[in-house]
Amino acid sequence: MYTLSQIDTLPGSFDTLFEQSLPSMEAGTFNWGYYGSPADNDAKKNVIRGQYEQFLSADIPVVKVLLWEKDGHPVQVAACNTDPAENDYIVFQYALYGADAGGSKSWLHDLSYVEATRDFLRDQLGMLGFIIRCNHNSSLFNYHMSKGFASNIYDVSLAGVEDLSESGGATTATIKYRYL
Repeated sequence: MYTLSQIDTLPGSFDTLFEQSLPSMEAGTFNWGYYGSPADNDAKKNVIRGQYEQFLSADIPVVKVLLWEKDGHPVQVAACNTDPAENDYIVFQYALYGADAGGSKSWLHDLSYVEATRDFLRDQLGMLGFIIRCNHNSSLFNYHMSKGFASNIYDVSLAGVEDLSESGGATTATIKYRYL
């Protein structure tokens, strides 16, 4: 069973979630250049921890940090804010994905996870859907654009692609999920 909650302090599992997410981040889902190209994994963890702490310290209702647990085991933490242009959509700015108690990340493809996320965002936060921004054509992009197993839960659309390569950045995709 999946549970979601809004949290006001970093979970004790933060370091583990970061460490389990780092291989995907290093494989191209995250551009460390935006954060001064931290030299080692500890510096990278401190950068991400700092981003989460900024979200946690923001005393405004449009900023949230959410924690997902599967059978009581933390599997995801995300720093989010309400989209300024569409305030009934939440934007996942940072997300860390860890393994479940059995050591698997297959929960990412579990319809119950998708339904629990929908129920919380829609019923608890009043959202029509969510938005993510990620590196275009990364593994994270491919995962989000191919969640066909949940086609009865939401519509997925590519809302835009921004090429930031001229300024040293990556090509970024904006993906929008609208709950049905």
